[in-house]
Amino acid sequence: MTAVTTPASPVSPTPTVASAAARTGASRASIRGSSLLLAGQGVSKLANFAAHVLIVRVLSQSSFGAFAYALALAQLGARLADFGLHRAVSRFVPIDLEQERFGRAAGTV
Repeated sequence: MTAVTTPASPVSPTPTVASAAARTGASRASIRGSSLLLAGQGVSKLANFAAHVLIVRVLSQSSFGAFAYALALAQLGARLADFGLHRAVSRFVPIDLEQERFGRAAGTV
């Protein structure tokens, strides 16, 4: 009769104090950055809302209609102008800079 042996469990290394402190610092930096981003977006939304309320109060009904129409066209134009640009920049610019094709990188932007 043979005895069944189980393999020894691998010893997991215990995290050191320095690595735990580094993770805590990185977590705090990440939370701080996220909090600042959230606060900035909130301030932006409030400022945008206040500007629209002010514009509604100042302009007449027909003037506001023209403003809203122009704003919609400008936003559409901005979306069409930016169509895929962030993807192209994040993909092609680092490749071109690595291969020292600076003119091509500038042309992408």
